[in-house]
Amino acid sequence: MDSKLIIRVDDVSKNTDFVDLNKACQILHEKLGAEIWYCINIFSKKAKGTVYPDLPMKGRGLKYFVDIDNAESGEFSIPSFVKIVSHGLIHAEHALLQEEAQLMSIMLSCKYLETDVFVPPFISFNETTEKICKENNIKLIDGIGWKSMELYPYEPEIKNWYFHHWRMNSKQVEDWLNVCKVNV
Repeated sequence: MDSKLIIRVDDVSKNTDFVDLNKACQILHEKLGAEIWYCINIFSKKAKGTVYPDLPMKGRGLKYFVDIDNAESGEFSIPSFVKIVSHGLIHAEHALLQEEAQLMSIMLSCKYLETDVFVPPFISFNETTEKICKENNIKLIDGIGWKSMELYPYEPEIKNWYFHHWRMNSKQVEDWLNVCKVNV
């Protein structure tokens, strides 16, 4: 990873409160000078804030994730300092998908979002995921070196942070910065 501070927001979908998310990320961008990534799932199930209802999501199996009724439409007001990256067509564990399903999820979502970065949901990937990304010049984010803002205080030496907006709204982001006494 680069030495630049990157904060990624996982599980961004049509269900996301973009007004509040943009506010949270504006604060992070201004206070920390961070590069912000929105990791977008194209399809989701209607739910308040989350990509799918009935949390937790991990281990639910493919049937749970293909039961969608919501699609990202590209009609969001996203600040110019935000980088859009793929979190897959659906929020499935890619390591459990056959090669054709992975290929479809990764390639279609990256093409649609016009990105060359793929952040697998649950950081679930395997050799097939790696092969697909490598063959198609897509940067696979493996999760190594990333730390959760939801669980840890700010450490300036850590350059890769992430959070889920459905767990951490703009007020909680401000509180995190204040508790951590971040002054840049």
